[in-house]
Amino acid sequence: GRAGLGQGCMEVTVDLQHAFGSHCGSGLRGSALFGDDGGHTLVHPVGRHVVLRHIDSGEASFLTLPGGNGSGSGGKTGGAPGAEVITTCAASRDRGFLAVGERRLKEPCASVGIYDLRASAGAGPTPRRLEPFPKSGPKTRIVGASFSADSEARFLAVLATGPVENTLTVLEWQTDRVLGKHKVDGAVDRVFFCPQQDVFHISVSGPHLLRVSQLKDALSKSRESSLKALPPFAGLDEAAVKIMDHAWVEPGEGTLVACTQEGQVLLICTEEMQVRATYESPFGEDRPTVTPYCLQCFSQGFLVGGGEGLVGLWEKVDAALDPDGAEFKFSRSTCVARAGASTPLSSIDMTSTEESIVFGFRSGDIGTLPLPAIFKGGGGDVHCSVISGGFHAGPVACLDVAVHRPLAVTVGKKDGLVRIWNYASRHCEIRWESQDQGDPPVSAALHPLAYYLAVSFSEKMRFYYILAKGLKLHSEFSIRGVKLMRFSNGGHLMAVAQGKFVHLFSMSTFTKVVTLQGHSHGITAMCFDPEDNSLWTCDSSGQLCEWDPLSGELHSELATAKCEYLAASSGQGSQACFSTASGNKRSLRRMQHCVQETEQDLPGNLRLACLCQYAGTHALFAGSATGVLCVFPSDSALSRFDELGLHSGPCVSIGVSADGRTLLTAGEDGAVFVLGVVGLAFDVLRPPRDDAESSTTAAGGGTFRHSFSSGSPDLTALAAAAAAAAA
Repeated sequence: GRAGLGQGCMEVTVDLQHAFGSHCGSGLRGSALFGDDGGHTLVHPVGRHVVLRHIDSGEASFLTLPGGNGSGSGGKTGGAPGAEVITTCAASRDRGFLAVGERRLKEPCASVGIYDLRASAGAGPTPRRLEPFPKSGPKTRIVGASFSADSEARFLAVLATGPVENTLTVLEWQTDRVLGKHKVDGAVDRVFFCPQQDVFHISVSGPHLLRVSQLKDALSKSRESSLKALPPFAGLDEAAVKIMDHAWVEPGEGTLVACTQEGQVLLICTEEMQVRATYESPFGEDRPTVTPYCLQCFSQGFLVGGGEGLVGLWEKVDAALDPDGAEFKFSRSTCVARAGASTPLSSIDMTSTEESIVFGFRSGDIGTLPLPAIFKGGGGDVHCSVISGGFHAGPVACLDVAVHRPLAVTVGKKDGLVRIWNYASRHCEIRWESQDQGDPPVSAALHPLAYYLAVSFSEKMRFYYILAKGLKLHSEFSIRGVKLMRFSNGGHLMAVAQGKFVHLFSMSTFTKVVTLQGHSHGITAMCFDPEDNSLWTCDSSGQLCEWDPLSGELHSELATAKCEYLAASSGQGSQACFSTASGNKRSLRRMQHCVQETEQDLPGNLRLACLCQYAGTHALFAGSATGVLCVFPSDSALSRFDELGLHSGPCVSIGVSADGRTLLTAGEDGAVFVLGVVGLAFDVLRPPRDDAESSTTAAGGGTFRHSFSSGSPDLTALAAAAAAAAA
């Protein structure tokens, strides 16, 4: 998780430090697992990476295979291409090993990474990459994996889907030996080894399929092993039900339990190959309409996770005490979702000691809970502890970083949530949801002081005070269709793009002072220069304008036919960099007062969707439409850059902290990555001016100097006024 290049005396490098996000809402199997048997760490995929997170401290480390996690675009990069998408995760029973299904750009596109979770960070055996499908193309996808139940986790079952057929393959993964494989007829997404160590049965399931295969002679040295598919189960009409999940009953009796979208839980005997029992109400007779989505078996029974954040507890029955001969009985159902939420569960995992549970929610949240809390819940609510204060359920629409506090704001497209993150404490401090469900937030901008927040909706735009636990409305403007907003670096102005117009607001009076009219098409990007002397706006038709933000006068303009501006950023006075697209051509351009100084064509299909420059330097950071972070050490040498794959979808926004030591990215995969930056320092900022200057302590230490244009307000007074008004 490292990228960087140097030129001359300047070197800029970035390192992955933290990530906010999960794949719990995407349907990925193994989206939240325990990373050790004591239940102290979690392992879950986020973006293109897998993070090992300590539950109590919040510290995170990233698991990376040899060759890094680049884009594989063929550009001027270092390292081999890594995973483009994480497709599944599975841990061994003792949490010693982790299997990660990956999809890469180059053949073989489908591979499995094996990590030793017992090795400390930076030590231990080198991770392995398995390629069980050497000719797999871009449409082949590994959707499930499972280790055998023996203490060595010797065998690995891999379930793959492809354009022609779906395949179950069993390997002795430490020697790369294939023990057997066969075709699976039907869509599949789940695979498990039977927990009985002397019986090598493997179960697979999909929406309309539940089958078992038998691995024969796996331990024989004289006979060749084979994998045989067993016949369908009697009493199970696969076409009539939609199977959501299945699991093996513990400790290992050859019995399967499966849940269906129709609200049934099926008990299936693999010895008799038939359905033994059907339970109609997984969450109790008083909740007959709740759909079950996931299962987790343990020694005393099994848990069913479903809608409304409910977990149903089914306990084993002593056959001698039950005249009806029932094997399991319903005990109670408990809501484990965060207070005030009723989010469906997507996954459940439990340590082998059966002390702790981790829940994955379709909202993207991950929560932990001691297992005894389920037994003591009494059928009420037992809210789990949500990791990092929660994550976004889907794509992030925007990201903005404050100057004087270690805060960043994001808006979720799918969940409609505004989240304010503290990237120093690595926690979501504010989770805000609009009361108007018919008009969710579209975009947000964070004032440099982080006392004010601007939020746009479909029908309006609002300013909020940022309080300790939430937001308080300050003022509202009837401006429709705003998707792009930018505060000036001094915080005294805010630019609001509405279609082809740009409105400038004064933050001292909270009034609109001028409307800029110079575009014939919708604004796609805009930026202030570090001194706030210029505001650049650009549109989808190739029109670029430079404005005086104080007077609203047009300084200069440039029209380029058949060109679309994608992103803009400025790190030097009167200079800015722009990402453009013209037909199949992608390029970066550096402008001086709308006069082009440099243009660099980008390799392949590298489309840069967002740009960010640190004030006073020539370093440039860019996020691509494929989720890759590009690091340019200098905007005067745009032909040299390094790449680091981060997101499993487009990167939508980038921000740098005031001290130049932290970089944040947000993507359509719902992830927010926090990276450490080396090479950007305070002493490279522009020199102080005598006419108007503010010197404040920035996040992470040091003194951040920022000078303002004539007439800009006193930010100390503005901060005091904001705090007093919010109180």
